[in-house]
Amino acid sequence: MEEQLRTVWWEPGAVCLIDQLRLPHEQVTVRCTDVSSVAHAIKAMIVRGAPAIGCTAAYGMALAAVLSTATDAAALLDELEADAAAGGYQVVGAGDVLSPRTIEEAVLEGLRTAYAI
Repeated sequence: MEEQLRTVWWEPGAVCLIDQLRLPHEQVTVRCTDVSSVAHAIKAMIVRGAPAIGCTAAYGMALAAVLSTATDAAALLDELEADAAAGGYQVVGAGDVLSPRTIEEAVLEGLRTAYAI
């Protein structure tokens, strides 16, 4: 049976993706271990295509929740918005994923959204 090529996937504590800028000459895996590296991967087009970008963003939300010291979803959203402003990117649609949830529920919802894409 032929192995499937994954372009974006979750590993504990990291969003992993194939660097689209290096294809077709090399297949290089990028491991994003913080939210700013996920945002950079999207902004720099390391990940391409609407489904892959959406999946990467959803995994990024799960990663943000895993790494956060926030005690609830509202505090997590505040953290994300502050980090985004400092990093020069925007948080769009995070309120929909986080609306009133615990941090654990936010992680699960981010992962569920990514898997659904």
